[in-house]
Amino acid sequence: MTAVNQSEFARMLGFSSVAVTKLKNAGRLVFTEDGLVDVEASKKRIEETSDPRRDDVVRRNAEERGSDPGLLSQSPVNASFQESRAMKEQYLALQAKADYETRMGELVERTTVERDWMNVAVILRTSLEKIPDSMAAVLAGESDIDRVHAMLTEQIEQALKQASDHINRLQ
Repeated sequence: MTAVNQSEFARMLGFSSVAVTKLKNAGRLVFTEDGLVDVEASKKRIEETSDPRRDDVVRRNAEERGSDPGLLSQSPVNASFQESRAMKEQYLALQAKADYETRMGELVERTTVERDWMNVAVILRTSLEKIPDSMAAVLAGESDIDRVHAMLTEQIEQALKQASDHINRLQ
């Protein structure tokens, strides 16, 4: 472990003393018990807490100082941060799109669709279940098979029409 004062740490990294003070105030430096900067631990913490969106500034400042931009550049932590941020932005965009489509009437909540189709299914089932009760006596006295077929077809078509009417009212 290498321990140095803040001024020496600034010189080692090619930072200004103001920049090191900002790092200290942000809690990004690690200090020993006697108040010196733990160089290795501080470099690690700076790398872990860096914002990869600012790599351009880090590189430009490092070039101006003539020092290595390297504390932040190739960190797997930063890559992970960037991937996470990109994923977050993608999901925010998808949510905004879904919100817009909902407001425009192009997108309906799944629960609403499920509820409406369940109602259609109930209407259809109820209508079909009524056919035997309403047609049993009529069909019992009928001997013409074509006539029986026509009467059953009419009842089924009425049940389907009720379901269709309900669907049309949903739109």
